Amino acid sequence: MIAIPGSAEWKLLTNPSAMSWRDADLVSVDKAIALFEKNRTVSELKVLDVAFKAWKRKNPKWLASPRNAKNALLSLSNALLERVDPILEQKNYIWCPGADAEMTKCAANMIKHLGLVDTLFEGKGAGLEKFGTKAKLYILAHGHVKLPLFTTKSGKWTASQLAELLVAAGVNPHIKEIEMLVCHAGESVNTIASAADMSSLMLKNKSAIKSGDMAQQASILEQYNEKVALSRSPQHYERGSEPDANTPEAIAEQSLQLLPLAAQLADALKNQGLSNFVLTSYKAPVSQDASPKKFNDGSGNLINDSPAGVRLDLTGKCADNLVLDALSKRSANAVVYALARDYPEYIVSWR
Repeated sequence: MIAIPGSAEWKLLTNPSAMSWRDADLVSVDKAIALFEKNRTVSELKVLDVAFKAWKRKNPKWLASPRNAKNALLSLSNALLERVDPILEQKNYIWCPGADAEMTKCAANMIKHLGLVDTLFEGKGAGLEKFGTKAKLYILAHGHVKLPLFTTKSGKWTASQLAELLVAAGVNPHIKEIEMLVCHAGESVNTIASAADMSSLMLKNKSAIKSGDMAQQASILEQYNEKVALSRSPQHYERGSEPDANTPEAIAEQSLQLLPLAAQLADALKNQGLSNFVLTSYKAPVSQDASPKKFNDGSGNLINDSPAGVRLDLTGKCADNLVLDALSKRSANAVVYALARDYPEYIVSWR
């Protein structure tokens, strides 16, 4: 096992100069190392792990820090990982940036049918530190069909804001799996220019509401609706999803598209210091019901006993032959509650 340094060695290794100032969070790590060096109990090991993770959250570029010039930070991180991860909770769990009644009800369904920890974790300070690297994180929120936003009735968040919230919630920096229960997160929902215009109008509308200017609000709403009418439905983003997707024209068109929300979140999490994860998202609306289903044919005969799992509403994807085939052979519910793993072409992962 990688050794955890003693207190004196730790301070020496992490001081790039003799006069190097240590902030309050790093002092907390210093104290935790001193206590662990003295008693070496599991409880003090956990205290050290929490303190070091808290310092890393506030210093996402810690690997490039002068304090890591002798790899002391990296060494401690790896030493804690191999000791602490086996004693952390490894059961999958669900988190929402801001829960409302709808999200709470949906989370209860997911917890029951996906076998998750029996708690909906919410917002920052959610206590996610107790979960190990093998515990999959499910992110629950609405997507947006025109803008790169996570939404609930409690608020709206960009990918960067959501990543900051997750880090503040204590997500394990070495987490391996994240899955987004967020509609359209795996596909582009607009062009870059149109989304920028719509975002600008939303900000102007907030100002108009604050000032009580009803005429301006009406004008902004009209402009916003015009932008919505001109924009396209969510669509596949990545090259290769269509036969002619690698033509110069297709590549040029793709350069005008918004990155899918999941791709933006993956980048934002990397900027927060996470790097070992696989982020799963879907190119379709995600159902709020993960329960088992029985699908019948037109005569009412059972033709498919579908187990519990993440489900997609593929009614808007009827140009897909597989979706058409499901409609022709089963009831419409087989498309409204399509088991995601049966339609891998609507699953996209980001690393």
